[in-house]
Amino acid sequence: MLSGIMIGWTRPLMNSVIEACGELGDVWICKTLESASSYEVDRSFAGYDPEVLFLELPETGECDENLETYLERVSARSIGMGVVTFSRRYHDGAAALAASLGLPAPLSPPFPPEVLEKALIASMDTGSRGQRGALFAFLSSRAGSGATTVGLNTAYTLVNGHGRKALFIDMDETTGAIDVLGSARGGECEAPQFGLTLTPYSWRQHLCSLHGLDILSGMRTMALTQRNRWAFRRLIGLGRSAYDNVMVNLRRLDAPPERAILREVDRLCLVTTPDAVGLATTRRRLAELTAQGVEAGKVSIVLNRVVRWSAAGEFEKELGLRIAGAVSSEPDPIAEAYARNQGFCKTKSRFARNIASLAASLNGLLPAQPKEVAAGTFASWARALVAPRSHGVAS
Repeated sequence: MLSGIMIGWTRPLMNSVIEACGELGDVWICKTLESASSYEVDRSFAGYDPEVLFLELPETGECDENLETYLERVSARSIGMGVVTFSRRYHDGAAALAASLGLPAPLSPPFPPEVLEKALIASMDTGSRGQRGALFAFLSSRAGSGATTVGLNTAYTLVNGHGRKALFIDMDETTGAIDVLGSARGGECEAPQFGLTLTPYSWRQHLCSLHGLDILSGMRTMALTQRNRWAFRRLIGLGRSAYDNVMVNLRRLDAPPERAILREVDRLCLVTTPDAVGLATTRRRLAELTAQGVEAGKVSIVLNRVVRWSAAGEFEKELGLRIAGAVSSEPDPIAEAYARNQGFCKTKSRFARNIASLAASLNGLLPAQPKEVAAGTFASWARALVAPRSHGVAS
């Protein structure tokens, strides 16, 4: 559930926003304030700890002292907090005011729930990151395809071979390889109930660092987000604000958190095996991705456990898609890596060389790009948007 506080003075307009939130089903306005004082705002923020502020803008476009105070409280309280603006009717003055403050354009009734949902997504995107790190996802065509091992080693190579700052997020809620590695290094314990509020500092305790790679295990991801799509969007936003690359290990496609990933992903690596079952399940996965609206150009096929290198060409012919990477079948180096409680293969193995080629292609594909922040009259709000990059989440 996404919680929010509303500040306004036009009751019918506020009721329209509340009604649209109710139709979404997972957005809750826990407090409404009419022309509130700074004391009331501080008290409401402290008591409810909202994740989004619904704020009415004056049609005149004048930025009064109260409006600056509200936004100042938002920037001081949480970098990841979103702001959705609305006005009684569309007016150039209100739109210009929102643009000058670096905020999305205000909504005006009537608006369907879908429009409000897009505004909420845009507000969380704006409030969470100033530096936009590339988002990569790894998905297996079927269980046991090796997506976790390929993704983990690719992230490790980006860190140690290309000097990237990377975060690996595991979506496997069961005790998988990532949880085992973290436990072996003393980095995991029973995940606490953390709620939905995330900041660039408070999630530091949940990260496990392996050779410079920051890892968020499936258990920790579950504890931080409770599989709530809004909390997961905030998690991804914070990760992309502080890392050059965020790598996500997907386990399914039919849940809201995974759909949030698919909407934002820059590149999805579909890991499969060069056999008849792998070919059939790859076709099924590609159909599922198409149904979810993932562009074909964002999907890369990665063949794992390759023994006969001509299999890549055969797969390309059958699927009509180019194979982006092929990883050799070397169980001994992989088993040795997990036996050392590292999960990363030695650089001399063929597997590691294949992973290095895959990492090099991803590294050159989408480097982190600075996100433009509108130069507004409210300078402290603009500074808050770009602040996470200077803080850093973990070393």
